[in-house]
Amino acid sequence: MHKVFDSGSAVYGGVLDDLLVDQTAEENFQILDGDPLSATGFTRSATQLQRADWKVRLVTHTRVHSEKTASGRFVFRYEVDLHTFVADEPFEEKHIRGTIPRRWV
Repeated sequence: MHKVFDSGSAVYGGVLDDLLVDQTAEENFQILDGDPLSATGFTRSATQLQRADWKVRLVTHTRVHSEKTASGRFVFRYEVDLHTFVADEPFEEKHIRGTIPRRWV
């Protein structure tokens, strides 16, 4: 399954002083027929905030999947990549990965 969310750009006035907000997101889920442990989810999100000559952007990518460990336990593994930009120049990047015990699922 593949879903795309794009609510367009909006400019907010008042106390936000003409702040432009633009966000898009995608979700992908896949599973192999007859193999419930093959379920994998992927997401991508991009958010931009801009006012006059000031602009920042955040792009994220995530992946979550289920796995059976060598000890026979089931876990969810996740990976996240974060990329930030200021005025279209790379600012900071981070890669996060981890494991969550899989219970009741």
